Amino acid sequence: MPEFEAPESGAAELIDAHHHLWDTRVLDYPEFAGDPDLERPYLAGDYDAAAGACGVTGSIVVEAATAGAPGDDETRWLRREAACSRAVAGVVAWAPLGEPGLAGYLRDLLAAPGPPVVGIRYGLADSPALMAEPDLRAGVQAVGAAGLPFDLLVNADGLAAAAGLVQSCPDTRFVLNHLGNPPAGPGLDDWRADLARLAACDRVSGKLSGVAAEHAGRPATAANLRFAVEVFGPDRLMFGSDWPVSTLGGSRGLAAWVEAVTGALGSLRHSELTRILAGTARAVYGLTEPSPAWPAGSTQGRV
Repeated sequence: MPEFEAPESGAAELIDAHHHLWDTRVLDYPEFAGDPDLERPYLAGDYDAAAGACGVTGSIVVEAATAGAPGDDETRWLRREAACSRAVAGVVAWAPLGEPGLAGYLRDLLAAPGPPVVGIRYGLADSPALMAEPDLRAGVQAVGAAGLPFDLLVNADGLAAAAGLVQSCPDTRFVLNHLGNPPAGPGLDDWRADLARLAACDRVSGKLSGVAAEHAGRPATAANLRFAVEVFGPDRLMFGSDWPVSTLGGSRGLAAWVEAVTGALGSLRHSELTRILAGTARAVYGLTEPSPAWPAGSTQGRV
């Protein structure tokens, strides 16, 4: 496992605000079934090797239980595995939104030792109608009351519903994953309009993540990234690799996505690019240490 070190004085900081870890030998991920590229373990050492090779100085690992299972079991496993990484500085975890006892669950989650939980995600890409349900909205409000941002996982056709969810939760901050998954073909104009409406709320930030796997090699990708900067601004955008998904579908992985993002945004001022590559993630997720805090093999955080 490579050694992660704090960047030298004046050196660029790079926070990967969105990647995953999972072990399909231990937990059941129904959405991976039948896909040999996904239905295999991706562990802390694997990520650290990829991240260390392209200058990542810290990261946020995000739950992968987008269908609601394995849920809490994954949260416990993810925190144990994250404690073995020299990159991970925070965890975006699953929580049982819409269920009784959520406030207590969040309190316990935040009080448990280990890599800090810095956000909550509950996959809504396949069920955008849930965002109008009172119980789901109450759950997202509880996330905000706990002082955590809510990671929005929606597709382009769910952006309008996401805007309604944001409006219904005035005390919650939101982080849009993967720019709402812009379509590769028809529908791009609708995606742009809906993204602009969502970005008009200053409580919403966005991740430049996930696009690589869906749009590998497409010229539109750079244009989509630049449009995101136009509507969000650099203070509300953050870099994310979506590793290991970003290694699939013809994409060239984490290093290639770093190059794609910095190339597409090369016209930005240095201070603006610095915000996207590290500053926004640090502010939104409340990261305070300039380098990862969890030594490889640590027994801390084993819940």
